[in-house]
Formats: sequence, C-alpha cells, structure tokens
Amino acid sequence: MMKIVLALLLPAFLASSLGAAEAETIALSQAAVSLAYVIATHARPQVTPLVPPQPETASSAQLASYHAAYEAYTKQGRPMVVMVTATWCPYCPQVKGELAAMQRDQQLGNASLVILDYDQQSTLAQSVMGKHRSLPFVALFTHEAKRPRTYRQVSTKQLKQYLQPKTIGQAN
Repeated sequence: MMKIVLALLLPAFLASSLGAAEAETIALSQAAVSLAYVIATHARPQVTPLVPPQPETASSAQLASYHAAYEAYTKQGRPMVVMVTATWCPYCPQVKGELAAMQRDQQLGNASLVILDYDQQSTLAQSVMGKHRSLPFVALFTHEAKRPRTYRQVSTKQLKQYLQPKTIGQAN
C-alpha cells in the first residue's frame, strides 16, 4: 500500500521542478497508476496531492489594470501583454512566473502586463481570447507600422521576439 501511495504522490512532487511536457508525462503516468490501483482493489485511492512551490509572480503594484493598459494602448500606442489564468490551471503559475521574470528583467520593454482571472473576469477574458479556449493564454496587443496588431496564444519566447525593437531594413 505504501508503494502505491508513493507512486501516486511522487509525480506531483517532481512536476513542480520540471517543464510542462515532463509534467504532463508524469500526470499521465500518475493517472495510469491510479487506474491500475482501482482495477486491482476495486476501490478509489485516497490521494492528497502535494502542493508544489509556486513560482515568483508579479506583484499587484507591477501589474496594470486592464482598463488603464487598454487606454495606454489606444491613446499612446503602448504595447499590452495580457495573460488569462485560472486557479485550476496547472500550467498557469509557470507562465505567470516567466512573465513576472520578463517584466522584472525589463524584457517586456514599455509593455503593460495585465493578468486576468478567467473565473472572475470571464466576459473580459473571453473577449481577449477570441476563439481560443485553452489556458494559460497570453496575447500581445501592439502597433506595427502605426497599425494595431494582435498576437494571440503566444509563448514567452515569441513574446520576447515580438517586443524586440525592429531595425531599419528588418522584415516584420
């Protein structure tokens, strides 16, 4: 019995220090172990998942309100990075931590960073997400050649590329 409990809890503990792909593989293996336990014992396992340490997140002082960021975007042309998250999203804390680190390291430039909670601000979150429905969701609203441009469902790597200043002769 102790081996089964360890087999169920160890993947959750390891997932806190791994990337999304590894965490997903571990989650699938954890589900397989749980299913095998149910088949063998005809009972549901009592699982108390470990709570992994949360990555550093942006403080509320650093985050802009959506309306203030939108006003700066429309009136001043200031880029706006919007992340839609939810408390039940397993990958959101990692992406939120990456965005906070990018902001801290000034990799977002002058872009406003806005974090929306899907459950608390669902109407606004859905309008930002457009047709996309998976979390975490990151969008960049910017201006290129003085025209509005929107990038939806971008990775933090793509975000860095889009926010780098363009030089003359460089393709958009």
